[in-house]
Amino acid sequence: MTKPATHHSLSAILQSAVHCQQTGQLQEAERLCLQVCAAVPDQPDALHLRAY
Repeated sequence: MTKPATHHSLSAILQSAVHCQQTGQLQEAERLCLQVCAAVPDQPDALHLRAY
């Protein structure tokens, strides 16, 4: 069974997504944002990073 994402792990994933976006790794940033949105669909930072 998959362990639910914690606030701390989601924060770390978002930080990684920002870093990926800043370094031009846009597909990886998108993948990470989708991972966050799967756990918290209306997470504003992930939505903003994805430009929604």
